[in-house]
Amino acid sequence: MDLLYKLKDNEFPFTKITHTRKCARAILLNEKNEVCMIHVYGDDIFGHRDYYETPGGGVDNDENPREAVIREVIEEVGVVASVIAEIGIVDDYYNLINRNNLNYYYILRAKEHCDSHQEEFERLMFKEIIWVSLDEAIKIMESTVDTPISRLVKNREIPIYRLAKEILNL
Repeated sequence: MDLLYKLKDNEFPFTKITHTRKCARAILLNEKNEVCMIHVYGDDIFGHRDYYETPGGGVDNDENPREAVIREVIEEVGVVASVIAEIGIVDDYYNLINRNNLNYYYILRAKEHCDSHQEEFERLMFKEIIWVSLDEAIKIMESTVDTPISRLVKNREIPIYRLAKEILNL
């Protein structure tokens, strides 16, 4: 998978990077070609969170990013899905937690619903899951209130939504 772009964290002071985390993230489509967006809401070390992001999370040691994105969609959204396309890798940083992120993005097609298995953080911070058109997803991301963490997420994800739209010819 190709590296699409690298992003710096200009929101929080840089001290050092202590680790790299591989993440697998999904542009998850339903039968209407709507994409899944997770509304993250709450307060933590990054401050107040009130923004949307794609489903996804860390790649476990015993799996590859493609396997991880399928697992993460089941855990977070409660949907069994299959990968239909690779988008690419976004390399970004979270200075506040001294972490480099390698985000592997895929387009997935939902096949069936199942039980979700959200982790504690997700149960606390996920306010809702919505399904909207790609155009609406881009508008939602662009209109999100600016905070340091929301800017980091928007810089990472808005270009991905646009690339997905091109790949899918929507």
